Amino acid sequence: MNVYVHARHSTEIKDFPFLPKQRQSLVFHYHGYKCRECGHHFMEPIPAKVPNTKITIRAAEWIKGLLSRNMPVSAVAEITGFHWETVKKIHLGIMDEFLRKRKG
Repeated sequence: MNVYVHARHSTEIKDFPFLPKQRQSLVFHYHGYKCRECGHHFMEPIPAKVPNTKITIRAAEWIKGLLSRNMPVSAVAEITGFHWETVKKIHLGIMDEFLRKRKG
């Protein structure tokens, strides 16, 4: 094999809270790999994580559910405890998906 483990990492990802007003997060451990031939570095994917965010898919679905009820981004951010920018990214994703379906 021309790929080997180059580094070990961990990251904390925010998750759906099981109790009201209790922050819930998960710690994932993953590897960084390196190709012996070309030197390319890449990371092991974290399957429960939404790409380009630090939240779980389960938390994103919760946020999508609240947004689908026409709640403002600021209200969803306040209720969930997630950063406003994170909620806004998810909202923009919902709108992009809607527009793609409408065009298609």
